[in-house]
Amino acid sequence: MKFDTKTAHDVAAAQQALQAERFRILRAAVTKNYTLTEDTEKSGSEKDAQVPDVSEPPIPKLVVTFPDDLPTIKDVVLLEEETGNRVISADSVAFNLEELDENEKFREGGILYLVGDSTVFWSMIQLWHETGSTGLDEWDRLLAITKEKPADASRVDCMFFSTPFGCLQHTGNLDPYCPFRHDVGRKKRLRERVIADRLANLGLPTHEERQRLARKALQKLEEFEKRKPNDDEIDTCYELYVVGDNRARVFCKQCEKPEPKAVGDEAFKRCKRCRNVWYCTADCQKTDWKEHKRSCQPWEKVVYRE
Repeated sequence: MKFDTKTAHDVAAAQQALQAERFRILRAAVTKNYTLTEDTEKSGSEKDAQVPDVSEPPIPKLVVTFPDDLPTIKDVVLLEEETGNRVISADSVAFNLEELDENEKFREGGILYLVGDSTVFWSMIQLWHETGSTGLDEWDRLLAITKEKPADASRVDCMFFSTPFGCLQHTGNLDPYCPFRHDVGRKKRLRERVIADRLANLGLPTHEERQRLARKALQKLEEFEKRKPNDDEIDTCYELYVVGDNRARVFCKQCEKPEPKAVGDEAFKRCKRCRNVWYCTADCQKTDWKEHKRSCQPWEKVVYRE
């Protein structure tokens, strides 16, 4: 993707405006310069509801207000031990932060990106103020560094520096107006992790692809047996093709046979050039080569291009 000079600077200006507001929210959060109260204003749908749902207690929505001109943050739902008791669940905060760490955009954007996730961010902040810890050393350190000198933006990682088009770096010059930290080492580590993740996931079937193969296998069974598969056969097929994460099983590109899991069974062979397809036998690989060679590219080229 390429930008002309004006568009590039417009994008940079929008990035700085977003970062500036989120940094002000972060400063208010770590210095406890905010008020968290229950939202008493009902939405239109709630006003129009004729029969209340009493099956479960309503999840209270909170609002965060600030003493200055920062906009009010609405619809905040905390990760509580019990609904409405305002006691933050440390396990839920830690779980959500660790889950977010698998999100590439979250890793790139860092703490300023997290500010945009009101549930996780304000739950973490409340827990930190109440107990002195978020439950994760890395986040304790980040919050402590920010609180020590809350006006110093250079202590906080730039939300866009690790992205391809952040801070005008695609123009060859960093944005001189960006006050946030540009950590080259962090950016390099994030890039290496992305490449490692891409490589690890090359060619692994998605959940939808596994479902498609399961349906196709059941269709073949029906055609061969001249009858509908019974429940046990459907369950077995589902277990074979669909259950488990993407790393649990791969499929032969030629015959679509699933890789066996039993101990002692021979694992499928992966194409050494692209690392994107698997074969159950050398014969299947030879049979498929005429078609596969049209799309087979060195895995390094594919991963780095992405």
